[in-house]
Amino acid sequence: MGITTLWITPVLKNKDYHGYCTLDPTMIDEGFGTNEEFRELVNEAHKYDIKIVMDIVINHLCAPDNTT
Repeated sequence: MGITTLWITPVLKNKDYHGYCTLDPTMIDEGFGTNEEFRELVNEAHKYDIKIVMDIVINHLCAPDNTT
């Protein structure tokens, strides 16, 4: 198919459904799997010379509800 890159929707641990309120920039949101599963995706893609671009929205980081 000639695919060289996959641009992944925001998948980091987030507060709402669209991923634009990241709670933890080091964790994959459980709705998308685990950190290990994401590593597997990236490793498999790289085997086929496919790059992964993560859509990370830095200016929309959010605090958990239990903080002030």
